[in-house]
Amino acid sequence: MKTLLNTVVLAVLVFAGASSCIAAQIEHLVSDAQHAQELGANIGWEPDGTNDIKVWLEFSPHYQLALFNECDLKVVSNGPNLFSYDTDGPNLVFAKLSPTKLTSDRVVYSFTVSRDFVEKSSLRLAVGDDTNTDYYIFAAKDFVKASPTFTFIGAPRSLSTNSFEDVGGVKRKLKVDVLTAGGFGLPQENVSFYANWPWPPLGTKYWITAGYEQHGQLMILKYHEIK
Repeated sequence: MKTLLNTVVLAVLVFAGASSCIAAQIEHLVSDAQHAQELGANIGWEPDGTNDIKVWLEFSPHYQLALFNECDLKVVSNGPNLFSYDTDGPNLVFAKLSPTKLTSDRVVYSFTVSRDFVEKSSLRLAVGDDTNTDYYIFAAKDFVKASPTFTFIGAPRSLSTNSFEDVGGVKRKLKVDVLTAGGFGLPQENVSFYANWPWPPLGTKYWITAGYEQHGQLMILKYHEIK
């Protein structure tokens, strides 16, 4: 009997010691831009073609996110499991991402998803070490406010001298003459676009599909020449 009691006590002590070594894991839902900014992070997006959205998480690897170590992408099939990071759950996608950009001052993770799956997509950033890990979850639906696209006939006529920098690099504005009557909702007959691929020859007529990105700027999504 004494031997049995000693064995039980030893087992309890071993279990207690092992329990103290279990890593603490806490999930935080980052649901708006202000909360993201407090972490030194930003969620950006832009149309990518007519039916896809490019989404990226950009942050400074300092302060609260200094100990980041990995970022997961999750796309669920349906249901309320958007924030349940169970790899055995009803997931269409569950994958670890590699940084799109990684410097001492800037880290970017990005993915492209169909508009139909924006509400089902989220990023989870792991921050911490082997003993304590905080998971910051960014649901794409809380940041991406996609607008409808529209198609018109236009003729690119010049490039602006202004440029801007984003995740994809330096881009310049393309000025386009809108030739379709009414412009299908375009605000004016001569419009400047942020195009995100090699420029088409100037002065040629094109069917152009465009849309607004997150800051309200017009972007050319695709085009093909009218012959």
